[in-house]
Amino acid sequence: MIATGVALLRPASAPSRARDTAASAVPVVAPTLPPPRQGEAVAAGPGSQATVLFGGVTAAGTLLDDTWAFDGHRWSELHPGAAPSARTGALAVYDGVRHQVVLTGGRGATGTLTDTWTWDGVGWTAQLPETPPHPLSWSAMAADAGSGTVVMVTGRSGAPAQTWIWDGRNWTGAQPAVEPVLGAPPVMGGDPLTGHVLLLTAAGAGSSPAATWAWDGRTWSLRPAAQAPVVRAGATWMAADPVARRVLLFTTGTAGGATWLWNGSRWSYVFSAVAPAIGADGVASGLVTDPVSGRPVLVGAGAAGDPSRFHRGWTWHGDGWRAA
Repeated sequence: MIATGVALLRPASAPSRARDTAASAVPVVAPTLPPPRQGEAVAAGPGSQATVLFGGVTAAGTLLDDTWAFDGHRWSELHPGAAPSARTGALAVYDGVRHQVVLTGGRGATGTLTDTWTWDGVGWTAQLPETPPHPLSWSAMAADAGSGTVVMVTGRSGAPAQTWIWDGRNWTGAQPAVEPVLGAPPVMGGDPLTGHVLLLTAAGAGSSPAATWAWDGRTWSLRPAAQAPVVRAGATWMAADPVARRVLLFTTGTAGGATWLWNGSRWSYVFSAVAPAIGADGVASGLVTDPVSGRPVLVGAGAAGDPSRFHRGWTWHGDGWRAA
């Protein structure tokens, strides 16, 4: 059975101006923000929804199943009639061919989940693929513009990964001649130079710099690089920069994080005079490419547990970060 739902938009409260009077002052109304959480899934969204956020888990361990959208100015909670079950650690990506968000996997109350859902900007639809993938310990997902598909890589430490392809109706286990060997949780993003996807993982268990793998629509190839970023589990994000025709990677570990660019043959560390105020041990919801502006946007960056981190966003402009 295919579940569909219609989302009702609940606008965020508009801030009011405080006015001094002889008797009292009118307080400023804070904008509505997603409650504090970790493990949320984020992706660029269709239409005016620059970012879509789903689920996660609270500090108290409560799994969440709420859906939020950011239009570039404010967050609004959406109330679809049907939605994925509460979970943390799900994978989500914007499918630009079908103009929808694809969400799969994660951990729920019953353990590892294998279901797949799509978001069209109005409601969630449960998909019923004939061969659902079974995500393993480490997984990542990215849209492959060249083939019009979504590519997911999943695996365990030190073993060849599995590659799965989503075509809008079904998942298919790919049979590439070469599979990446994962030495750390992988990160993936679209490569605007090739139209396919790039994957980073540690070259070996606990090793650095990272190993760079490129997908050509049929198989993977290891791309030698003299220097490369260090992949930090849960603290490294990658996205396409179609304006500059580069792949952007951001990782925490320093007060302002570290920014790297891939030009098709090598990684370069980029200094930005203005850097995301994330802190050495900060977190972020993810790095997404705004389908309208083509700019990568770092979403929900800040200290773990900071209730205001969703109030801040950072946009990459080719040569530096700017606060959104």
